This record gives sequence, C-alpha cells and structure tokens, in this order.
Amino acid sequence: MAKYHGTYEPDFKFDDFHDAEGHFDSDAYQKAEDAWIEKLKKGLRKLSKEDLVGEEIHWQQGDGYARYVIVRQKPLTLGHLAVGDAWTVGGETIRGFRLKDAQAQVERDRKWRAHEVAHKTATEKFYEKNLGKMVHYHDGFGQFIRCEVVRVEEDVEGFPAIKKGELCMKETELVGKWRDYDLHSDSFHVRKCGEGRLMQPNLSNVYEFSKDLQKKHADPRGMEPCVVHGQQELFGT
Repeated sequence: MAKYHGTYEPDFKFDDFHDAEGHFDSDAYQKAEDAWIEKLKKGLRKLSKEDLVGEEIHWQQGDGYARYVIVRQKPLTLGHLAVGDAWTVGGETIRGFRLKDAQAQVERDRKWRAHEVAHKTATEKFYEKNLGKMVHYHDGFGQFIRCEVVRVEEDVEGFPAIKKGELCMKETELVGKWRDYDLHSDSFHVRKCGEGRLMQPNLSNVYEFSKDLQKKHADPRGMEPCVVHGQQELFGT
C-alpha cells in the first residue's frame, strides 16, 4: 500500500519555450524536462540507498502517462511529476499500489532501457561499418528499397528529424517484388528514390542486419533494379 508524498513541479513553464513569433521549441522543452527530472532523481538517491528510490512509476492516462517517482521504498512513497500534461491518478490507485507492483514495473522498465541501449549501440556500429555501402530496407512482402549509407551534411526536418553529422540511409532504387502500380514515375516510392530521401529505419527492417529477413526472403543484394514505367532512366544501370 503506497503513500502519496506530494507533487514535484519544475522551475520552468511551457511559455518559457515559445519564441517571439509564438513557435514552441519542443526539443528545448524536452531537454529541460529530462535534465530537471534527472536532477530530482539524483537528489532523492543521495538521501537513500534503497534500490527503487528515484525510479519512475507510470500509469496510462488520457493521451499520455501519469508519472510518479519513488521517494521512499519502505514504506513505499510516491511523488507526482508535474511535467507535460501533468496527468494524475486517483488516490485509490496510489493506495492500492504495492511494493511488489513497483518492483515488477521497475524491472520491466530497466530491461527495456537496457534493450534500447543495446539496440542503439548495434545501430551505430552497423551504420559505421556500412558507410558508403548499399543496404536494403524491407518495405514488406519482398519489396526492398536499395539505400546508400551516408552522413548527413545538414539538419533534415521530419519525424524523427535527422541531425547534421548523423548517419542514415539514402533511398536510390527499388528491387524485389514491387507491384506494377508501384512502378510508375509518379508513384510514392519511385519519387522518393528520385529525390534521394533520407531515413533512419529500425534495423529489424534492413536485410543486411536482420537474420529474420535473411531467412524469409531472397537476397536483394544481387537483384537488378525494377523498371519504372515512364521514367526508366531513374533506375538505369
């Protein structure tokens, strides 16, 4: 049965991140939020050696999460993090939350963070190893986009944005089992290859990285580029 400690509020507000024209700098806000939360957690951990202190607990709420931090482990005590939309949960939810519930959620989150770190490291190594080489993004059903691994020379807007100096994949041509209606000069993927669109896909969708794709699909590395109707020169050899 958990206790409620109170609310922690950051020393900044949303309005602090609007420029003179009213544009909101979401990146700056997120950095400030992350830094404030990390400082708060470090402060709590200095006051206690308990393993769970400083770890977050969260519940799905609205279009986000109600976020809390463990202030004490015994007795289990939670403090509310008033960030973002500052969602909260009812007192009955807090009171019904047990130490073993907290331990289970923290363990899941720790495993997920470790997975993310490992995946990020593997991704960085893959890009560095293949810089300047061709790799193949799987769009589904044996349809591949041949891409060159390149280093970005300037910031690229998008979701997510790609920062100057980062490695990414530049679309060049289509190979594999693309359907006829995808192979017209005005179709989406043909246009994006012509434009040399840059992307950073999850490597589970890249043939050279994914053992699963290598088991299920023919090797696209030796395939000839698909012929594009009305603009064949796009993928000419």
